[in-house]
Amino acid sequence: MKISSDHYATMLKAMRETQAKYPDKNRAHYERNKIGKDHAMRHRWDLLHASNLLPFVCGTLYGYANDTHIDTALRSIVAELEAEAASVPK
Repeated sequence: MKISSDHYATMLKAMRETQAKYPDKNRAHYERNKIGKDHAMRHRWDLLHASNLLPFVCGTLYGYANDTHIDTALRSIVAELEAEAASVPK
C-alpha cells in the first residue's frame, strides 16, 4: 500500500468516528438501496467524504498518491471497520 502508516491511521480514526455516528449507513445499506453502480466503492468514498477528510486527501495524500492508492487504503479501512462491527455483541 502506498499510503503511509501515519496517514492511514489518520484516515482510519476519522472514518471510525464517522461510522460510529451513522452505523446504519454501511455497505449493506448501499446494496439494499442500490446506491451507486459499485455499492462498495460508493460507500467507502462517501464515508471518506462524510469524515471531512477531503482537505487532508487533497493537501496531503495527492502529493504522493492517486485515487487507486487511496481506494486501496479505503478498502482496507472499511474491512477493519466491518470486522470491528461484527465482533461487537448485539
